[in-house]
Amino acid sequence: MLITERGKASHILMSIKEYESLIGQSKSIVDLLVINEQIDDVEFNKFYVMSLSPAELD
Repeated sequence: MLITERGKASHILMSIKEYESLIGQSKSIVDLLVINEQIDDVEFNKFYVMSLSPAELD
């Protein structure tokens, strides 16, 4: 469905199925950010905070 604004095309209304086929994915951002369990060779450096103190602002 074409939506016009003052006679000019401004938006298109389509089903989510059509939209996902156009963009080529149907996963949400949450699905895309999930860490794959098959990644075993990634190392993370751990750091610890010993104490917290308020920032000094001038």
